[in-house]
Amino acid sequence: MQKKLHSVFGPSAGFKSVPWLPNGDAHTIYASLGNFELVDRIDYERYSDSQLRGWLSGLDISPPSSVKSFQPGEPIIFVTHGLTGGSNESYVRAVLAPLTAPKERGGLGMRAVVQNSRGCNRLPILTPKLYNACTTDDIRHAVLWISKTFPGSPIYGIGFSLGSNAITDYTGEEGDTCPLAACVSVANPFDFVAANKHIETHSLMTKYVYNYALGGALQALLARHQRVFLDSPDSLIPHDDLVKYLQARSVTLRDFDELATKNVFGYKDAYDYYAHASSSRFVERIRIPYLGLNALDDPITGRHTLPETQARMNPWVLLVRTKHGGHLGWFEYAPDGSLRRWYVQPVREWLEALIEVRNTLCLWERRRFKILRL
Repeated sequence: MQKKLHSVFGPSAGFKSVPWLPNGDAHTIYASLGNFELVDRIDYERYSDSQLRGWLSGLDISPPSSVKSFQPGEPIIFVTHGLTGGSNESYVRAVLAPLTAPKERGGLGMRAVVQNSRGCNRLPILTPKLYNACTTDDIRHAVLWISKTFPGSPIYGIGFSLGSNAITDYTGEEGDTCPLAACVSVANPFDFVAANKHIETHSLMTKYVYNYALGGALQALLARHQRVFLDSPDSLIPHDDLVKYLQARSVTLRDFDELATKNVFGYKDAYDYYAHASSSRFVERIRIPYLGLNALDDPITGRHTLPETQARMNPWVLLVRTKHGGHLGWFEYAPDGSLRRWYVQPVREWLEALIEVRNTLCLWERRRFKILRL
C-alpha cells in the first residue's frame, strides 16, 4: 500500500502549502471564505424522505441515474459531511470530482452517495431530533439502503470533520462485521474533550472566532427549524430555554450542546457528550482499511487529539499527519499552477489501490471457482 501512496510516502511526498497561506488559521479561513463555486462542479440526484421511508431527510447521488445507469459491482463512495454542511460543500466536491469522473477522463468511475444530516443543505427536520458527532444510526440506515439499492457494489466511506468522527464511530462499532470495504477520515477531532478545551483556551482566535462562528452556525440551523422544536409536544428542549437561546446575540459550541445535544440525546451535560462522542475510543476496534488525515496546525481539532497510540497498535489503521493545512484546507499548487486541496491526492491513491486489490482478488476467486467446477 505504501508504494501506491505517492503523495504520502513518495520522494516528493508531503503537503507543500501555498506561500500566501502561512499557517493553519489562514488555511481554515480561506477554506471558509474562498469562492469555490466554479470549481469541482458536481451534479446530484436527491432521494427524498418519502423514497427513504422516513428515517432520513435525503441522500444526494452522483452521477445521477439519468446520466449514468447503475453498473453491477460499481464502487460506491459514501460521504458524511462536517458541521451544518452538506453535499454542496467545496471540501466534499473537491474529492468527489476525481472519484466520480469516468475512467476514460482519468477518474475512478465511482458513484457517490452523500448523506445530508437532518436539517442540513435545504432539508427539513421532520421530528424534533437533530444529529451529533456520534449519530451512527443514520449512517447505519444509509449503508443498508446503499447495499439494497446497489447490490454487489463495494462501499467505501469517507467523512469530514464532525462527519469523520461519526463514520469512525460507526466503523469501530461494527468491528469485524463492518459492511464498508474501507474508510477515510479527514480532519477528525477524534477526542472531543481535548478538542473543545483547545477551542476554548488555545488562543484568542480559537476562543473568540472559531468557537462563536461554529456556535453561530448551529444556532442558525436550529433557528431555521425552530417551529418543529417550539410546537411539537415531543420536543425535549425546554421551550423557554430555546427561545432565550435563539434570541442570544452570540453563542458558543458548548452553549448549543448544553441546550440541544444534552436534552435531545439524554446526556448529563456537554462534557458527558464530548466524552461519549470521541471516536478515539473506537480506533482500536476498526477491522477494515482505515486512512486518517489530519493537520497538526488544525485550529479546530488541535494537535493533541490524535489517537496515535491506538493507531500504532491497530494494523488496519494508517494515521497521516501533516505539519500544516488547517481545518479542511491543505491548499497547494498543482503541477499546472492551479490551486488544489492536497488531501484529494492521498484519498484518491488510497481508494484506487484498494479497488485494484479488490478487483484482483475477485478475478482470482472467479478463476478459482472455475477450476473447482472442473
